[in-house]
Amino acid sequence: MRYRSSCNRHSDYGLPARLALLSFTRTGTRTGFTLFEMLVVLLIISTLAAIVAPSWLGFYTNHQLIAAQNEVYQALRQAQAQALLSRQAWRVSFRERERSIEWAIHATAVLPASTDWQPLISEVLIAPDHTTLRQWHGFYSVEFNHRGHVTPPFGRLTLISHRGGVRKRCVFVSTLLGALRKAADRACE
Repeated sequence: MRYRSSCNRHSDYGLPARLALLSFTRTGTRTGFTLFEMLVVLLIISTLAAIVAPSWLGFYTNHQLIAAQNEVYQALRQAQAQALLSRQAWRVSFRERERSIEWAIHATAVLPASTDWQPLISEVLIAPDHTTLRQWHGFYSVEFNHRGHVTPPFGRLTLISHRGGVRKRCVFVSTLLGALRKAADRACE
């Protein structure tokens, strides 16, 4: 007595019979989506995109402003540290060129035009109406003496997004000892 395995039980049927069985099961059914179903899906996707896009854009703008503010803060700290280390006056300068901000750290004896300028995040601009740093040779600058103290006047550098909007980020230079602090939005006015 021979037993056939369950996987070979249809082996008695020839290939044409198997194809007929497959075609029989598939007739009458259609696969795919109708035009109406695709339009409904596209409508849902576009509605969700319209809801999410402004929030994402606001988040991205805020992230860029915070990153630029941190970079300005670090540049000021670096100039202050360089002044303490070298025991001579150092300056950090900021300028706007072709709708982007650049910064440079240099000794006060060196003109800013002849220094190595570093780009700040490209999506951020200086808000001239809210920036109170001293302008020196057309650059916004902060000078630290040989002790790392700020040479008055004090002030702030305020940053805004090149897309506009009400969000602002700023860095204050607020005491003779060179105290720096960061602020946001209304505190930058």
